[in-house]
Parts: sequence; C-alpha cells; structure tokens
Amino acid sequence: MGKMKKDMVIPIFIPWQGCISRCIYCNEKVTTGLEKAFNPGKCDEIINDYLKGSANYRRIQLGFYGGTFSNVESGLQLEFLEWGAKWIETGKVDSIRISTRPDFISENLLKKYKKYGVKTIEIGVQSFYDDVLDKINRRHSSTQSIEAILMLKNNGFEVGAHMMTGLPGSNYEKDRNSMKKLIELQPDTARIHPTIVLRNTRLEESYNCGKYIPETLEAAVKNCAEYRIMLEKENILVNRVGLFVPSENINDVVAGPFHPAFGDLVQIMSKINEILPYLERGYGICLSKKEFDSFFSHKGFFLPIIGKYYEKGLIKKY
Repeated sequence: MGKMKKDMVIPIFIPWQGCISRCIYCNEKVTTGLEKAFNPGKCDEIINDYLKGSANYRRIQLGFYGGTFSNVESGLQLEFLEWGAKWIETGKVDSIRISTRPDFISENLLKKYKKYGVKTIEIGVQSFYDDVLDKINRRHSSTQSIEAILMLKNNGFEVGAHMMTGLPGSNYEKDRNSMKKLIELQPDTARIHPTIVLRNTRLEESYNCGKYIPETLEAAVKNCAEYRIMLEKENILVNRVGLFVPSENINDVVAGPFHPAFGDLVQIMSKINEILPYLERGYGICLSKKEFDSFFSHKGFFLPIIGKYYEKGLIKKY
C-alpha cells in the first residue's frame, strides 16, 4: 500500500495583524522574515511558485499565518478572503486555512469563513495551564481554548491546535498533561514546537537575567517525540514539529532547543522510542539501510541513546 498523500499549505504571512498583545516569546519579524503583511494581490507569485511542486499532494490550501487573523481589521480580512476565494474558483487551490486565538472565534465569523472557502482553523492553545498562559502574556484562558475547539468541531471545521513545550512556568508533567487534554478534545491536527528564545522579546530579557532556563535540545527532541507518538496514536496528525526560522534570521535565535532539522530529529527519535523497549530486553533489531543510517546521522546526535545497543550487536541492518 502506497503512502497517503499529504496536504500542501501555501503560507501567506500576515505578521502582527490582529494581535491584542505580544506574547513574551514572539518576534514575527524573525520567524516570518517580514515587517508587515503582504498585500493579497502581491501573493499570486508565491502561490504560482508553490504550485510548480504540487503534483504529489492530496490537496492545496492557502494558509493565513501570523498575527490573529480573526481579529484583523474587517476590511483587510475581507480582502484576503476574497482573494483566496478567487484562487479556489480556479480549481488550483482547495480551501483556506487560518490561524487565530481561541478568544476571537464566534458563530457569526464562522458562517462568513465558510462562505469564502475556509475549511481549517488552527487555534493557538500553547498550554492548558492558566498559570503558564498568564506568564507568557496570552490573555486568554485554557477554558476559552476548549470552548473554541468544540465550537469549531460543532460547526464542521477541520481543527488544528498549536502547542508549545518548555514555556515559562511549565515543565515535562504540565506539557504532557496538556497533550493528554488535547487528545480528549480530538482536533484533526496539531503543531508542536519547543520554546525558543528570540532576539528582542521579553523572554530574551528573562533568559539574560537567569529567570528563564530553556529546554536542552536533547530533552526537547525526546519530549516532542513522545508527544508526537501520543497524539498520532489517537489519530491526531502532527503536521509540524519545531519552529521554522528563515536561514537569514538564524542569528536572532538567542537560546533554546533550536535546530534547522528539528522535525527530522523528532521523527528519528520517534522510531528509536518504538524499538527501545525491545533493545532494553536484549532483543536484536534489524533495520533497513535508510533507518540504520538515520540512527547514526546528525553528527552522532543519537549515539548516547543507541550506542551501547549497537556495540552489543543488537542493532543491525539488512
């Protein structure tokens, strides 16, 4: 049986727009490379570039990311929605995906979004602990996240949730419990990324004075691999792990478990987690060349975990 085709999401960034406050970790100039939102009419070239490589995807979505789309000034929202709807009419794009806060969703808005071809709405949950949300200046509660997800599901939208690990005031237990709570709510998809300290943020100030200690890369990879397995066992697709930062802005990453191939590290760690129980009991594992090579990739990142089993001859390739 062949692999199921994935969705392509063409990202259209609308940084800073609609935000009522700035989360302490946020610097959208770093993560998007943009100072302000594109004019919709100038995004046609972006779409055409993505469509050149779209043949192997199940469907194509336009993703309106950055800021808080559902709180963007109504005229600008309409401009983006009408522009997106025209692309849907061409048949080259299936639908629209938006990203927003849980406290700026309403039944009336959802009716409007359906009219313009919005199928997927991703909610920035981050954590289900109110004390953590307070520390990061989210200005909404975990209850509002729950209510928003249920409202979206009841209105027939595909629901995504954005989660973060290693936030100020959080820990492994809280992060894991947040993932368990998300599983209870059964969104369709999730994005997970560990907290990264970016330049010109309040989190950078906390880090510089020793008030915030980020996760190590090793811990973040192990934890995110565990959470990914948890979610996908319950049929919640984890469609991205790790924070994307354009290569030209890497120097604006101050601290934290950032790695340009973080998603790949987590994917390999997920596979290692599957076989570790057998290795610990002394059973040998035979891997394909591709899997075997991946275990020893990334400059030996996984050697502290699997090296002893390889030395005992328990990990082989066929």
